[in-house]
Amino acid sequence: MSDQGNYNQAAMAGYGGAYDAAQQQALAQHQLETELIIKQGREEHGEDRFDDMSAKLAAKLGGRTAEFLTIARQFDNPVAIISYLAEDEKRAEHISKLPTHRMVTELGRLDAKLTPSSQSLTSAEPLWK
Repeated sequence: MSDQGNYNQAAMAGYGGAYDAAQQQALAQHQLETELIIKQGREEHGEDRFDDMSAKLAAKLGGRTAEFLTIARQFDNPVAIISYLAEDEKRAEHISKLPTHRMVTELGRLDAKLTPSSQSLTSAEPLWK
């Protein structure tokens, strides 16, 4: 093999190691965030109830459960999303059939609906009037 071929192999091996490390770090972060969602869900709903809701939703999502969690954990209230979809089986099934980009959109809409607004309503006149 030429020197260039050896160099390319060495460069690829080095890149692969960095890629593997990044992959492992991303997986560890995903696991940590998933554990935090589970902990929060169990605190809010009780361990048995949240575990039942999660199992019910996972059954509707089928093989897309990990993908769903990866997306849901990016939003403000993933526990509320899980809780809502566990109760609305028809919507959960609909979301499970969407392509990834549409799943992101639907979960974003749902998160906006379920997360209380940070703006408080007042009777004061708006400043721009």
